[in-house]
Amino acid sequence: MSSLADKNRIESIFLEAVALRGEIRSEFLKKACNGDRRIRAEVERLLRADDDADSLLDRPIGVDATSPVKTESMEGTEVGPFKLLQQIGEGGFGVVYMAEQTQPVRRKVALKIVKPGMDSKEIVARFEAERQALAMMDHPNIAKVLDAGTIDSGRPFFAMELVKGVSITDFCDENNLPTKERLQLFQQVCRAVQHAHQKGIIHRDIKPSNVMVTLHDGEPVPKVIDFGVAKALSQNLTEKTLFTRYGQIVGTPQYMSPEQAEMSGLDVDTRSDIYSLGVLLYELLTGLTPFDAQTLRSAGYDAMRKMIRESEPPKPSTKYRTLDDESATCIASRRATIPTALSKTIAGDLDWIVMKSLDKNRNRRYDSPNGLLSDIDRYLSNEPVTAGPPTFAYLFSKLYQRNKAAFLTTAAILCFLFVATGISTMAWLDAAEQRDVANAAVGELEKNQGELKEQKQESDIQAQNAKAAAAQFRNTLDVLISLLAQATPDSKLGTEVKVSDFLDTFAQQLETEPLADPKVEIEVRTTLANSFKSFSEDDKAAAQMATVEKLGRNAYAGDNEQLARFLFETARTGTNNQDDLLKEALELLDATDDQTLLRVQIWTQLGWLVTLDPELAEQRFRKAIELAETLDDAQRALLEYLPEQGLAEILNDQDLIDEARIQAKIAVGSPEIEVATFGRTVEQID
Repeated sequence: MSSLADKNRIESIFLEAVALRGEIRSEFLKKACNGDRRIRAEVERLLRADDDADSLLDRPIGVDATSPVKTESMEGTEVGPFKLLQQIGEGGFGVVYMAEQTQPVRRKVALKIVKPGMDSKEIVARFEAERQALAMMDHPNIAKVLDAGTIDSGRPFFAMELVKGVSITDFCDENNLPTKERLQLFQQVCRAVQHAHQKGIIHRDIKPSNVMVTLHDGEPVPKVIDFGVAKALSQNLTEKTLFTRYGQIVGTPQYMSPEQAEMSGLDVDTRSDIYSLGVLLYELLTGLTPFDAQTLRSAGYDAMRKMIRESEPPKPSTKYRTLDDESATCIASRRATIPTALSKTIAGDLDWIVMKSLDKNRNRRYDSPNGLLSDIDRYLSNEPVTAGPPTFAYLFSKLYQRNKAAFLTTAAILCFLFVATGISTMAWLDAAEQRDVANAAVGELEKNQGELKEQKQESDIQAQNAKAAAAQFRNTLDVLISLLAQATPDSKLGTEVKVSDFLDTFAQQLETEPLADPKVEIEVRTTLANSFKSFSEDDKAAAQMATVEKLGRNAYAGDNEQLARFLFETARTGTNNQDDLLKEALELLDATDDQTLLRVQIWTQLGWLVTLDPELAEQRFRKAIELAETLDDAQRALLEYLPEQGLAEILNDQDLIDEARIQAKIAVGSPEIEVATFGRTVEQID
């Protein structure tokens, strides 16, 4: 074997082995060197010299190998119009300096130079390809190429925009950015990658360290960098030979698409970058990657590639929920929230968006970064995302969030259709059953005809009553159906039915044709009142609640506990006489068995009603806390609003910080959890 052939083979093996660790590296060297001890010894010598090598999961496999020879500093050297000031980075083939340009403009740039001894044809070709890829693009979120040339020794260099910043994940965590702001930053990354694709460039190594965030006029701006392993779609980035060896995978395993993990890695298109963007989004949301570093590192080289190609990753919310409490709290705090809220935020739409991006079948991923960006836009606008299954329930959940008043009205009508139909059917079935029982008894016990006739007559009466009840419910159905019919284009409401007109019509028909069951009517009118309030129709809402109160007092007369509960629930809707209703409810409970849970709820509600009178509010909250001390954990878990939370707010407003902190800790259970009433953490109260 010639020395040139040996050198090429050693370089080839080293380029791949430098990115591997432990047993994975040993396994690879055994196969690659094929028993040639001399070749293996030389490769291992180079690997030992790789003192600054990063881990497998921190660098692109097959490309970014560290030089086996210590790079001599060029600080202070002049390269064309640039003076090298300070080394700021080093990769396998190149070293990056911060440099100052004096002509024709004065500015600081990042200047990348091929290392001494690393200027083989393949490396120079890759270096030129990166320069050309950057030169083709002009986007505010991609680092710009400013100049290019060769130094005196003939090694190529190029100067590009100096990006002073940190990785996108570090920036988000260091600034405790909430999910919404993380998504908005990520959208800028999508726009940058979309621009690259439009220029015919696939990045192939999108990961946090290749997306730096810098500040422009105080605003964070992500910059996509390092197109060192970029691939052209329809044109050569350089006239020099540039190829990927068979069996060499290009990219960083944690962020690598399944097609990149194939043996050749040649069948890669823009959807590979979509996958990597999905992994980046996964990490921005959860602080985790679909496949963690340790799992990939311990799998072995071939098993790692198989895992990337075939193993289905867990949904982001699912993986987040597997964390221990301490880790989950830490990650949530970096997103300015608490674990339960973060899990709820990610579950659903964001899960679907991420998993669509990570689909093993690239045909089911987003077609472009713009598609991913648009779905995030839909999420932020509370619209249905294309990644979500277009089920009836899902679409209506979005309708509810965008127009709660209209949804509540429609939901009430649908609920009544269901209830009325169900009760009507039950009434008919009950009548039929009574008739059948009586008729069967007649056939079996003919000797007791007189007695049986009486039973039959009684059952007939019950059947007639059931029919009457069914007729009443049928009337209810007719009312609701006629109401729905008025939403058609040829109705008197016209072609554009306003929700407020719909509510008015419903309310009028309830006055002329009240429902058979007053308890059901209570629920309907309460829903109507809430809907009217959402349209600022306070007078109409008050009229509905006045009728609700009258119906409830009649329906629950004689049952103090149920009437007290009804008055409490009615007061919570925001009626004008809330204080009176709650006090009456307490008086009714005095005549009942122990109802401590309800008493705590009432006293807490009384406290919230008078927060403008701190002294009175404090008295009421303390009364609620006193009663709450007798509740067990199960009962306390049923409290929607904790009295300690209200007391903490009142004390905080009076600058009684020490006791406010104590009450807040009791309410939230942990000093790191955000207290909604303060809008800050308990620790910040100190």
